[in-house]
Amino acid sequence: MNVLVTGGLGFIGSNFILHLIQNYPDVKITNIDAEVLGSNKKNLPNLKNKNYKYFKGNITDKKLLRKLIPRADAVINFAIKSQKIPEITCDITRAELTVVNPFNFTTRSLIFSILFVIFIQTYHNQS
Repeated sequence: MNVLVTGGLGFIGSNFILHLIQNYPDVKITNIDAEVLGSNKKNLPNLKNKNYKYFKGNITDKKLLRKLIPRADAVINFAIKSQKIPEITCDITRAELTVVNPFNFTTRSLIFSILFVIFIQTYHNQS
């Protein structure tokens, strides 16, 4: 099985990847992370595994997704911006992050007949 993980350098995504590697050694993992706030390369230090590949990128990058999604049997999305959203643009920004981007990503996944698309989102309001 080939699993595409987005946001895999975050706390939850990186632990999910480590869990897959430790418990399902035959699963091939591709990790996309934009390396923004919440991402930490130290969560997967020097990960050397023949079934693991990392790409710096964003789920809004259509070219990258066209390359990687067709190779996946499942997509697990942990990618979300974890930053304080200013109150004045709160509704628009939150809608874009939690509805529009996941919808576009899911639509692209369905075009390539991905069997599983799972979204895990956490949001921490720092105000």
